[in-house]
Amino acid sequence: MNRENFEKLLRFAERLPEKEANDILMASIMSTDDGSNPRGHLQMIIVMEELAELAQEISKTIRGKGDHLGLIEECADVLIGIRYIQLIENISNKTLGRAVAVKLQRLKEAMGKRR
Repeated sequence: MNRENFEKLLRFAERLPEKEANDILMASIMSTDDGSNPRGHLQMIIVMEELAELAQEISKTIRGKGDHLGLIEECADVLIGIRYIQLIENISNKTLGRAVAVKLQRLKEAMGKRR
C-alpha cells in the first residue's frame, strides 16, 4: 500500500467488527478458488510473503534503521495473514487462544527457571 495513503487512513481508521473482517477475507479466498489448487492456496503464499516482509522490518529495527510505521503496517499484514490461516484451516479463536495460553505458560515457567 502507498505509504502516504496508509499513514493518512491510519489516523482515522476504526477496528472492523470480526464478522465484517471475516466476510472480507472469505470473499477474497473464494474469489481465487478456481479448483486448480487447494482452497486458500494463493492466500497462504501471500501469508508467507508477509511474514518475510515483517522479518525484514524487524531486522531493520534491530539494526537501528527501522521505520515504526512500516513495522506497524507489516504487523497488520501478518495479523490479517493469521486470520486467513484460521479461516482456511478452520482454526477457531478459542483454539488459537488456548494454544497461545499454553505457549505463554511455558514461557512463564522458563522465565521462572532463569531466576
